[in-house]
Amino acid sequence: MTFKFNMPKRFDAKEAATGVPHRITDEKGNFYGTYITSLFDPHSKFIQVEAEKYRRKSKTDPNANGEHAHIWSFVQICFQGWQDVPLTDAKGKALEFSKEAAFALLTQKSDDEDEQNTLNWLRDEIIKESRNVLNYQGDPEAEKDEVAKN
Repeated sequence: MTFKFNMPKRFDAKEAATGVPHRITDEKGNFYGTYITSLFDPHSKFIQVEAEKYRRKSKTDPNANGEHAHIWSFVQICFQGWQDVPLTDAKGKALEFSKEAAFALLTQKSDDEDEQNTLNWLRDEIIKESRNVLNYQGDPEAEKDEVAKN
């Protein structure tokens, strides 16, 4: 006997794949930028497909097999961009998004303990926001409009 269950959606698949912006602020209201990530959930079809592509492509990539391999894979699969990030290059110019720059940010080491704590916190916040399915719910009004059309 086969059953068909009407299961609710945990997240919007399109948003889960393309990513959504996450404004990161600390407890004191300091703003660290807006980071755009895809849903980092093993049950997402997007993650399953992209992870398989990543595994095939990264066999010889030293970052994929190094100390921060888990961060490298997160960046390659889920990190889609950033906006209003208060980061500059060595010349003081605003840092444009790239996968390499994102990886550098998430793995940066500092000799200053307070700065290192902040860097670790920021990395953890970005990953935490990308794992929260509530951030990937789509636009309920657009969904209502779509249902009304049918």
